[in-house]
Amino acid sequence: MTRSLKPSLALSALAFMIGQVNAQPLGLKYGQHVSVLQEYHMESVDNRSLKLQSEHKETHSESQQLAPMEIATALHTDVSLTQWETLKSAALDGQAMSVSRYKIVSDGAMNISLGFKEFYMPEGASVYIYTADGKEILGPFGVEQNETHGQFWTPMLAGDEVIVEVNAPADVIDQVKLKLKQVNHGFLGDKPSSQMDVILKSGSCNVDVACSDADGWRDQVNSVAHYQFSTNSGSFVCTGAAINNTAEDGRALFLTADHCLDQPQYANTVVAYWKFESPTCRTPGSSQSGGNGNGPRNINQSGAVMLVQNPNSDFALIEFDDPIPAAANVYYAGWSRSSTRPEIGVSIHHPRGDEKRISFDNDRLTALSTHWRVEDWDLGTTEGGSSGSPIFDQNQRIVGQLTGGLAACGNNEYDIYGRMDVNWSAGIDRYLDPENTGVVTLDGRYATGTPTPTPTPTPTPTPTPTPTPTPTPTPTPTPTPTPTPNSCPASHPLYSQSCDRCFVDEAQAASANCPV
Repeated sequence: MTRSLKPSLALSALAFMIGQVNAQPLGLKYGQHVSVLQEYHMESVDNRSLKLQSEHKETHSESQQLAPMEIATALHTDVSLTQWETLKSAALDGQAMSVSRYKIVSDGAMNISLGFKEFYMPEGASVYIYTADGKEILGPFGVEQNETHGQFWTPMLAGDEVIVEVNAPADVIDQVKLKLKQVNHGFLGDKPSSQMDVILKSGSCNVDVACSDADGWRDQVNSVAHYQFSTNSGSFVCTGAAINNTAEDGRALFLTADHCLDQPQYANTVVAYWKFESPTCRTPGSSQSGGNGNGPRNINQSGAVMLVQNPNSDFALIEFDDPIPAAANVYYAGWSRSSTRPEIGVSIHHPRGDEKRISFDNDRLTALSTHWRVEDWDLGTTEGGSSGSPIFDQNQRIVGQLTGGLAACGNNEYDIYGRMDVNWSAGIDRYLDPENTGVVTLDGRYATGTPTPTPTPTPTPTPTPTPTPTPTPTPTPTPTPTPTPNSCPASHPLYSQSCDRCFVDEAQAASANCPV
C-alpha cells in the first residue's frame, strides 16, 4: 500500500487535535490587513423535512435495508482558492506569508463539515477551518495531511458559517491545491452547540463508561472510537475499535461494520473521535442520562484506507492514514477467533453518535451461521450509531462487531454481531496475523508497553441501581439487517445439540468437537 512521506509522526498526531495547537490563522491575527473574504452560500435546506425523513427511516427500520445513521445532508460545490494577499508584516523564517480565505454559509445548519477532493500543502503551507466568531479553530493542517488519495475531510464545527483559510509562504502559493467539493449540512438537533451535542440523544437506559460498571473494562474502553464518514448523499455515524495484530507493531488498524463503509472509498472520508466520553456517570434511567452530554470531541483524526471487508459477517477493517494521536491513549484490543460460544458479551459503543457507553449481556451468546446473537441486554442497550462497535467475551477479547437488531431502552430485544471466526476466513487474517502464527486468540496492548495479560474471568457486573426514570421518548430501534441471519433449527441434519449450531459437513463438526 502506497503511503505519502510524513516528516514527523508527532506533528501528524498533533495536527488533528482541535484547540490543541497553539497557532492562529493569519486572517485572525492580522485581520485589519486582510480585506478579502469571499462568501459562498449553499442551497437552502429544510432541516425539519430532513429530520422527518430520518425519523421515518428509523421508525420503519424492519422493512429497510440496513443503513448507518445519517446526521447531515451533502451539498455539492466546486470552490477553489482564487485570491491571495501577501502580508509583509507576517513572516516565516524571513519569508513573507500569503493568505487566501473564504466563507461557507449553509443557512440553518446545526453543524458543518467539509470534504476537499483535492488537497496538497507544500512545506510551510497550512489550512485552518474556523467558526465565523473565531472561537473554534481546526488546524493547522499541512504537509502531514498530504495523502495518495488526495482527499481531506474535516471534523464538525458548530453553526452554519465556517471560514476556510490557507497560510503559505508567498513563493509556494501556486503549489497549493485545495478544492472544496462537499459541504455536509448537519440537520439534527435544536440549536448549534460548542459541545456538538447536536445529534439526537441516546436512550436514558444507556450506561456511561465513566460509571463504575466499566471499571473492569478501562483498557477496552480506550480502544473504541466514534466516527463519521461521508457519501455523495451526506454524512453518517458509526462506531469502531482499534485492534491488535500478531506483529504488535501499533499499526493503526480499526475494525467496524461493512454496512457502514460498504464502499471502499468511504474509508477516505472517515473522521474518528477518540475519548468522546461523558466525564461523569449519569445515572442510568435518569433524565440526565437521556439528555445533553458534555463530552469533548477535541481528539480526532481524518482519513483512512480500506484493507478488507465482507458483507456476510458484516465487517470492515480500515487503516488510518496517520498514527492514532498520542492523546487518545489508545488500547489495541485483543481478539478471539474461536468458534466456542462466548460466556458473556460486553459492548462498548456510541449510541446515536452520543458519548461512549457500555452494555452487558451476562448470558452465553447464541451462535448463528455468521453472527453471534445477544438475546437481550442485562444492562444498557445499543442504538443507531452503535453499528460496527465491538463485542468482547469473558476474556476481554473482541469476538465480533455490531450488525444490528431491535434492542432499545424500551424492550428486551436482540442484537447480532458478525463473528470474528467468520471474519477470519473472509480475509481479515492477513492483517490481524501478518506473522502467520495461526494463533486463535491475541491479547490487547497499549501503543507502547507490554501486552495486557488476559485476566481471570470477570465477575458478572452488578447493574447500577436504576431509579424510576423520568418519562422520555422511546428510542428508535437500531436498524435491522435484511435478511437477518436465521437461528439454526434443531431439525437440521447436521445440528449439534451440545454446541447449539449447525455445520456444513461432518468434518467441520468433528474439527469443532461438536457431535451431530
